[in-house]
Formats: sequence, C-alpha cells, structure tokens
Amino acid sequence: MTFNAVSVTWDAESYAEDLGKCNTGQNAHLEAQLIAKYPPLDIQPHLAHGASASTAILTSPMVVTDCKD
Repeated sequence: MTFNAVSVTWDAESYAEDLGKCNTGQNAHLEAQLIAKYPPLDIQPHLAHGASASTAILTSPMVVTDCKD
C-alpha cells in the first residue's frame, strides 16, 4: 500500500495546547489566529483526479508529520 507523506511546518503539541480543551469553533477571533499560526494541510495533490478539496476523496492514506519529525 502506498502512503502519501505530508508535512506541516508547525508542532502538533503546540497546536493541541493552543486549541484548548473546550474549543467550540464559535470564536471567530481564535479561529483566525489558529489558521494563521497553523495553516491547513494542502491535500489537493493527494486527491483523486477531478476531486475538489470539499469532496476529499483521497487516492491512498496520508501520513502527516509535524516540524519535529
């Protein structure tokens, strides 16, 4: 089986700490800060031909590594 390797530039532990224990997704200011500090994965290259990011049909599993790996 082939795995798609995807790396992010941020640290997963820091992300979990910044996210907090009770994040509801309803705080627009916090959400903007999180997106700026922790950009989303770019999954477009790993989608099935013709699929959009909103349909998210992956061609094979993804392995995500943070900046520490």
